[in-house]
Amino acid sequence: MRSFGRLLGIIAQPLGSFRGISWLQVSEPTGWLWSLPFTIEQRGRQFRAKDFNLQARAGISVTKTYYVDADNGDDGNSGADWDNAFATLGAAESAGDADRVYLKGFFHKSAGYSGLSRSMELIGVDNPTLSSSQTDNLGSWTGVDNYYWSQSAHTYDYVANVIDYNNLDAFGDPQHLTPKASIAEVDAAANSFYYDTATDRLYIRTFDDREPDADIAALDSLCAAWQKDSLTYYVEGVTFLGGVRIRNNSASGGLKAYFKNCDFSGGGQVTIAGVDEIMFQGCSVHNYRGDGLNYDDLNGITTKAVEIDCEIYNLGTETNHQASTTHNETDIVRINGKYHHTYGQCISDGGDQTWMLGCELYNSLVTDVGFNLSDDTAWLDSVTIHDVGTDLQNVAGTTIYTRDLVSGGSNTINGTLSTY
Repeated sequence: MRSFGRLLGIIAQPLGSFRGISWLQVSEPTGWLWSLPFTIEQRGRQFRAKDFNLQARAGISVTKTYYVDADNGDDGNSGADWDNAFATLGAAESAGDADRVYLKGFFHKSAGYSGLSRSMELIGVDNPTLSSSQTDNLGSWTGVDNYYWSQSAHTYDYVANVIDYNNLDAFGDPQHLTPKASIAEVDAAANSFYYDTATDRLYIRTFDDREPDADIAALDSLCAAWQKDSLTYYVEGVTFLGGVRIRNNSASGGLKAYFKNCDFSGGGQVTIAGVDEIMFQGCSVHNYRGDGLNYDDLNGITTKAVEIDCEIYNLGTETNHQASTTHNETDIVRINGKYHHTYGQCISDGGDQTWMLGCELYNSLVTDVGFNLSDDTAWLDSVTIHDVGTDLQNVAGTTIYTRDLVSGGSNTINGTLSTY
């Protein structure tokens, strides 16, 4: 299997780049139960969702548009154009009739945007950031022994993560400070922090023992918490700094969310639960302390998910943290994704059904497993797995179906494997 799949990859990939080589429609595998809203086509080992328009799929009717500029706007303005832009997304949302909002600048958590109460498009201009940062609420720093502390200007929701832009990792991401349970532990360990909920004080010892500065970002648990039934969100070109939660509010469900060319980083993870339909296209997810994208059901709602041309990497602090992972009733399609440098398996699914096409999985750092399956059925088409100890791992009672699997590592299979 390894040599044959590699040969196909060598032959097909260059041919797919030549003009005149046709895209061919890919049939849904036998047993696949979700009727997708697009046609999948293949050329060599490359795949695409033919003529798929994510914004059109969201289908939000736009009548009223507002403009928000964190640096130059004012919430006393009309928000009607850039010259009269609001300063916060909260002001646009509070207007009550926003269908589309254009965003510029860096928005701290205090800008008030965590819950959107109507279906809306958020379109980024010049890469705006929605951040869970509480740094703007901190007072001055006081040095004691090896650490510094600061009192918040008002009660924090919580400081869950602290990152340091003056201390970058191999991917160019800011290093996370290690959370500790006491002041004494922070005093004893460089690159650590402790948040005291009783006093609203944040204690930090930087990696180089410097006083915390503008390169330090203290992050709340969530930069966005969208928990509504029967709403639709379309987000394009926006950076999310901090954890994100997207889930329905009751058994009524109806929540849908679509993200195009967005970047997620810096917090705990992106949690998706009971969302009728959620799609990520051209997105990056990285530098979370937990999973990248974590899917689940909620209130009896099966989550339907699609990832197209996404890269999810540099994730986790424990062996059970994956780049993308499904749980319980979740159906997912992944097309042309790259999933790598995770503490746990690159991908671990235990939802309902998984279909992967043209994806690459590599460098599971601790667990050393490319793809793990439990309580699920998976179809892997032209998937490449390398630099892991175990390529495919599934438990009894589940089946992984493969077609043109390329293994660049151990080619170890643990469990039942079939072709299709």
